[in-house]
Amino acid sequence: MSTALKCPNPSCPYLFDPSSVPPGVVLACPRCGMRFTLGNPAAAAPPPNPHASAPTATFGGYPGTAPGYGQPPGYPPAPQPGYAPAAPTYPPANRAPQKPLNPTFGDMTPETARADGEEGPRLPVRASKLQTYLLVGVGIVALCSAGVAIWYKVTHRNPSGYGPGSAVLKDKDKNLSLEPPPKPWVRDDDMKAKLSAPYFYVFRRDEPEAYIAIGARDYPNTSPRPSELDAGLKQALDKILEPDTRRQYPIEGDKTWMGQECRGYKFEGVLKGGGKVEGDARAFGYKGVAYWFVAWTGAGDIYEEQKAMFAEARRRCAFLDPNKAWKEKQSPVVPFKNTEVPYTILDAEGMWEEVTDEARIKAEDPKADKYLVTKKNRKKDFSDEAELVVLLLDGGGSPLADARAYVEAQANLMPDIRGKNTFVDHAGTLEGDHTPNTVDGNAEFALLRSENSLDRQHAWLYAISAIKVGGKTVAAVAKCRWSDRAAFDTKFVQIVKSLREN
Repeated sequence: MSTALKCPNPSCPYLFDPSSVPPGVVLACPRCGMRFTLGNPAAAAPPPNPHASAPTATFGGYPGTAPGYGQPPGYPPAPQPGYAPAAPTYPPANRAPQKPLNPTFGDMTPETARADGEEGPRLPVRASKLQTYLLVGVGIVALCSAGVAIWYKVTHRNPSGYGPGSAVLKDKDKNLSLEPPPKPWVRDDDMKAKLSAPYFYVFRRDEPEAYIAIGARDYPNTSPRPSELDAGLKQALDKILEPDTRRQYPIEGDKTWMGQECRGYKFEGVLKGGGKVEGDARAFGYKGVAYWFVAWTGAGDIYEEQKAMFAEARRRCAFLDPNKAWKEKQSPVVPFKNTEVPYTILDAEGMWEEVTDEARIKAEDPKADKYLVTKKNRKKDFSDEAELVVLLLDGGGSPLADARAYVEAQANLMPDIRGKNTFVDHAGTLEGDHTPNTVDGNAEFALLRSENSLDRQHAWLYAISAIKVGGKTVAAVAKCRWSDRAAFDTKFVQIVKSLREN
């Protein structure tokens, strides 16, 4: 049987070997640190014994104690080392039962044991100051975190009431960040491929069906022109709507996008796959980047229901860097000259290219001295062209009247085959972009519109100027299709007015 003694601390499992420790020594538990005294307690007073002649123990135990019940007289059981003799099995009559004693620790119990080894009410253990400071610190941090979370929820609440979309999309080259529309809106790569560049973010929803397309294009050295912005919108609508079904109306509501004034309109039309739609089309340029927004859905009540989401989609767009450093590069003024007949015309934007093939020049007109061409847009996505011819005419009357008569006659050389072209003055407001460079020009000019008797689509815008140089009339004649006048009318006026004698 093991003689090991358990530490009096009920939560400590450490065992002592009493045989190696003298009685009366104050011990400290190496596991929990409790201090206590090891040894036999004072002998309890013996109970009254009617048998005064009973023999006393001759060895073991405590002298003078009586044998217990069922124990041979004179042979008390030897106690185990470190333990007091066993208590009587039954207490004597007329005596209150005693509290059991731990023979090693005396009356000391876990409730009365003290760390100093004495017996008495156990004193409360004081908490460490460091522990208190840590608890207070943790509480303060928790309160601060809760306050920050509440502040963020309040200050970053979505004022539109729409839920969050997926991760924010960013395009550093276009200086654009976009938070996608929330569910049920999803990315639509098929419609993106159909619209093509510059539209690179396209979203769709079903029931009701609706689309949002956002595009951008970088113009490194110049601001995008209004005509280029309009062309980007037209390109998208031409791909989804049946020809001649589109109708345009002034922009409804807020006319800004990302804080910038927009060009654009509300539109309606018939989809190429069938079905009437209404939508919004907007565009603007900012620090060398053009931005386009086109959205559409079913007509009538469906559009009224979805137009709030269209506005929300625009609200989710922002500049990555509103203060992006950018400066427009001024185009050089390019002169085109003739030294034999001393005249000059000035290209204020460097947009015209001279054709040097003499055969092609004369193919345009037998009296052509120079032939210039330009594109409607500087980007390859748009390939519409305009042309300018400098004519050297024999003149005797008014230079401009002579030049106009010559142009009209050349346009009607074969009326039976090509139809008759009728010319009228165009007195409307110029629709094109303003010229960034200021170039002086005083040549008299006229803007004309021609219409063909066989084909009403064969209509052209002409800009004509003329001056006398020596015995010649020098005429500058620029033309483009009537449908492209918004891209070229201001450019035509600038260059034909610049005609001058060297």
